[in-house]
Amino acid sequence: MAILIFICSGCILYWTRIPVISPCPDDGCMFISYETPKTIDTLVDMYANKYGKTAWTKLRTKTILHYLLLREAAYGNTKTCGDSGLACGPLQFHDATYISFRQIMIERGLTTKLGSRWDMEDSIETAAWAINDGRENNWGPIARGEIQL
Repeated sequence: MAILIFICSGCILYWTRIPVISPCPDDGCMFISYETPKTIDTLVDMYANKYGKTAWTKLRTKTILHYLLLREAAYGNTKTCGDSGLACGPLQFHDATYISFRQIMIERGLTTKLGSRWDMEDSIETAAWAINDGRENNWGPIARGEIQL
């Protein structure tokens, strides 16, 4: 979603989240577009909607992602690696697991880059895909039955 700023005649400032088509006076207008920052919530929504196939699987994916983000690394606030130093990043991926998941995603044309398990967006996208590809038991809290949907 973008925010547009219109400055016309040096004195009018208008913010909108809705695209606006408006004539511009000849004395000059400046249009500035800013991309709104991606939050964890928007990333979770975006990738749950991308990889979930039904309304239920989209909601299920969102719930699991939020649970894992909280449980695994406090929404990215914990920078330590768990599982004896093997699981790192906001969703505590083992390096080999993360790489293998991303390689499958690349082969299937779902992404073009390997990315990083330390990157919030890459981790959320990979986990959303994994949850919808039947691979959610790679996370301990799910494998142990801490969350059941």
